[in-house]
Order: sequence, then structure tokens, then C-alpha cells
Amino acid sequence: LSSKRLNQRKTASHNTVEVDGKDSSQVWSGFRVAKRASILDKSSSMQRKGRIFLHASHDGYKSKFSGCIHTRSLTFDTNRLIVNDNLDGSYRSAKSFFHFHPDLNVTLENNKLEVEGQDFLLYSNLDGFKSKICETYWHPEFGISILNKRLEITFDCRQIEVVFDWCKK
Repeated sequence: LSSKRLNQRKTASHNTVEVDGKDSSQVWSGFRVAKRASILDKSSSMQRKGRIFLHASHDGYKSKFSGCIHTRSLTFDTNRLIVNDNLDGSYRSAKSFFHFHPDLNVTLENNKLEVEGQDFLLYSNLDGFKSKICETYWHPEFGISILNKRLEITFDCRQIEVVFDWCKK
């Protein structure tokens, strides 16, 4: 198994939260996983005016004696996505990751995220967050790696809420 393939399977390579620099499931071979995170709770609902709400928790960072439960809630509105991440339990550090398609122009200046696509503009006010844009890779199919960007937000408390708004150009 190549180091490139292992990196593709890491938690940091997905749109989720990494706790204490660890993966939520233990990947140890190309198609082998041990200590797999278990879903503890999940729900979805259609709310007023077409709002969609998704909610799930997993125990991938919980051990017998320590760790935490990660819960993510997504609320979709017509022109808005609200992402709530909550960590319940003990941990030292945590980061939330959001990966962007390589065709998008992604900038972060003065804690203002701007993502420009061909037909839309997405933005987020990240004041109060320790955030940065990192270069990483998107792998659309086996053996192909395309440079893209990832938003990384470091937790400074147990819960963060990130709001993404967009409009047509």
C-alpha cells in the first residue's frame, strides 16, 4: 500500500473533524479498517420552507477511558448551509475540514472566505475562528491527483458553527 493511498483514506482527507491528529477509524491497509467508528445517532428531516436538517454522531474518537463523541448537524436552506460540529468528552485538539473542488477559486483574507465558481459566489465570515487555507489533492479516480484547496478550522471550544452563504453571479 502506498503512502499516497493511506493519505487519501485519512480523516483529514474528508469533509469532517479530526481529533488529536488521529483518524476516526484505524486504516491499516488498502482495504482494511480496524476500530471502525460506529454511528450512534442519525436523523434527517424536512423543515419549513424546504429547509433540510441532517444530524449524526459517531464514536470514532472514544475509547474505554477517554476521548469524545463527534456530532455534526447540517442545515440546508435555499442559499445557505450551516455546519455545526460538537465534541462531547475529552480531547486536546480538533480541526474541522472543508475541501473544495479544484475548479473553484478559493481565498481567505481577514477571516472572510470567498469561493468563486463559474455561476456562483460562496462566502463565510470566519471571524472568531482560527482558520487557514491549505493545499491538498483531490482524487477523482484511481491514480489521478489534482491540486485543490481545503479550509481548516481549529476548534477553540467544544462546538463550532460555520455558515456558508452563496448567490448566483
